[in-house]
Amino acid sequence: MFYTDQPICSARDDLLGRGPFAKRLAHSILHFDPTDSYAVALQGRWGCGKTSVLNMALEEIRRAAPETGGTPDVIVVRFHPWNFTEPAQLINQFFVTLTNTLKIADPEKRLQSLGAVIEGYSDALEYAEYIPVVGPYLKLLPKLTEQLGKTMRSRAEARVNDAAYQKSLVEQALRDCGKRILIVIDDIDRLPNEQIRLIFQLVNSVAGFPHTTYLLAFDKEIVTRALGTVHDCDGAAYLEKIIQVSFDLPPLREDRLHAILLERLYRIAARPEGQPFDAGRWSRVFDACIAPFIGSLRDVNRFCNTLSFAYSAVREETDFIDMAGICALQVFAPPVFEWIRTHKHTLTGGYPGGGIPLNGVQERWQDALETFRTVWPAHPDGMLNAVSSLFPAFSNATSYSGSFQTPSELHQAMRIAAEDRFDLYFSLSPEEVAISRAALDDSLLHMDEAQWQAYLASLAGRGLLFAYLRELSHHVSRLPEERAALAAAVLLSQAQALRQAGPDGTDLLSARLLPELLLRIDDGQARLAVLSGLFRSAELPAFQVLSALLQRIEITHDRIPGASLSDSRQLIAADALPQLEALFLARLQHFMQTSPVLDWEDAVRYLLLWRLADADSFASYTQSVLADDLTAAKFLSLFVCAWRDGRGAVAAYSRAESVFGYSAYIDAEAAVAKIDRARQAEAFWSAGTSLPERAAAFVLLASRGNPLAQADVREVRETVRAWRAELAAPSADAPGSADQTDPAAQ
Repeated sequence: MFYTDQPICSARDDLLGRGPFAKRLAHSILHFDPTDSYAVALQGRWGCGKTSVLNMALEEIRRAAPETGGTPDVIVVRFHPWNFTEPAQLINQFFVTLTNTLKIADPEKRLQSLGAVIEGYSDALEYAEYIPVVGPYLKLLPKLTEQLGKTMRSRAEARVNDAAYQKSLVEQALRDCGKRILIVIDDIDRLPNEQIRLIFQLVNSVAGFPHTTYLLAFDKEIVTRALGTVHDCDGAAYLEKIIQVSFDLPPLREDRLHAILLERLYRIAARPEGQPFDAGRWSRVFDACIAPFIGSLRDVNRFCNTLSFAYSAVREETDFIDMAGICALQVFAPPVFEWIRTHKHTLTGGYPGGGIPLNGVQERWQDALETFRTVWPAHPDGMLNAVSSLFPAFSNATSYSGSFQTPSELHQAMRIAAEDRFDLYFSLSPEEVAISRAALDDSLLHMDEAQWQAYLASLAGRGLLFAYLRELSHHVSRLPEERAALAAAVLLSQAQALRQAGPDGTDLLSARLLPELLLRIDDGQARLAVLSGLFRSAELPAFQVLSALLQRIEITHDRIPGASLSDSRQLIAADALPQLEALFLARLQHFMQTSPVLDWEDAVRYLLLWRLADADSFASYTQSVLADDLTAAKFLSLFVCAWRDGRGAVAAYSRAESVFGYSAYIDAEAAVAKIDRARQAEAFWSAGTSLPERAAAFVLLASRGNPLAQADVREVRETVRAWRAELAAPSADAPGSADQTDPAAQ
């Protein structure tokens, strides 16, 4: 909904309560009975509603016409000077407007003679260069009678070109006609300085007629400045010589203006029934970002139009309160709006930036205030308060009293302070939102299992599955408890697609989403039942995700020495762990029938959980693995940890920390011997791209007495190259072997 800046035409449309003032203005004019020209000023700043008050006053004057038993007849002439760009046009059209209005106002032709006399006067003005100040403009006038389609009167007629004489005829005609003329000139302050001066010359001398009242509307500050510039004098004193009485438009009542604003904002927001509304936050944003700038109905219109456009574009993906606040700054404080747009990290992270260093609390506040003295010198503390009302982390960082909200809470509320939502408030492009709020809510609250799985499959096909999981991670608290088990099962059904997309998706699922979903189930036994059911039905990709979750559960029960989590909430009780471990082991052995665990990604996790679940069967498995050189090499390479540089490339290797170690099953010398034998076989080189490098790192680290020592990746790769060269060297006792090489070494 858009609001025009057009003035109202009738008191029945008055929203600002100025009807009574307009009525008093009308009756004051009607009760004037000037025998000479009389000028009344209606003064007020741009956008404060002067034209609306004029319209209501004229409505009241017309209502008080003789046929209603009112005051003597008044002929109203409205002249709009800003329609004309040239001084000659302005004067010419003033008299055209005056004479045409007289004709229309006198259907019985009683004013024909008056119109003719005025035409004669205006025609004479063509030759009136002698008139001080105005003359240079008047000589440029085309013949007014030609403009009206009349022939020029014979110049031989006595005194026809005598402007002073013709004006005296107009004055006498006005005294004789028994009519009062009210000439209304609005928007004088829109004119260039020279034309402003010309209007007041018209009022004061050229068209200063008896029984004529001028009602002039303008911004006094602009007009006095213009008159002072043109005349090189005191503009206010000059104006006082022309205006007989001035009326200042009464200031708007703030409560009435705010009532209009709030009613329009309510329409724009169009909040669904029952949707919660943070009244406290709205009050702070309104007081800090909006109310300080609202001084007129024009301000209300400008703000509401901008907000209506912006919010309608992204209504489903943004918070109305924040959008209202940022739009107010866009309209009324553009430098502050631009500063916000270019300081995303400072505002969403709450960390000082963009010239606000991280010092003590008081220093941070002072530095922030100094920044805003540059951004908005007129009211820096007010703008700092406005920005703080929108960004709670920034507010807290600069010592304002801001409420603490987690990133998920901000994201869930679609706040501008949420890092993933910030840009949307400026781009107004909902297509940038990978997962719409409506689609997310539909899956979260309404879809059945088949629909949900089909929806996730479609997202996976478009490469948006991880984006969905990331969005969902902010909204788990909104999931009804009765749908928590369904959500966990549906997400696990996409484990393979997530694994193909990269490790981030499965890590997010196991480390955050599944724990949060299960914690939605209040009853511990019910939670255990759901988790047990997920293990029983899991296929290999889902089982691998659940194993990572089980590892987290073991850590929360201090079952893995040296390991800890920032979130120590326990999903199941300690006495329920054996049941879950037994389910894990049964599924592990089932999958190992077709896929050796040593070939799995993160194989050390499953071996660790196996040892925790059943140390005896794990020891038997380890002995069987170590009996074969190749499987022994794979097993031993798990005890090497890769360290990566800032670009993600391996930089060095070290000994891996683990709850179980190889030394319980084989000594270092025997372990190195097994690797030396394994690397002689072609299968060693084709077993996996990382096996030779990790095995070489194991050998290098085993040769060093310091358990904290590292092996640089360059020396590890040099060792691998030496192994390949050794493998490719011909055997001395093999005829013709000098021409043969191991294909694996090529």
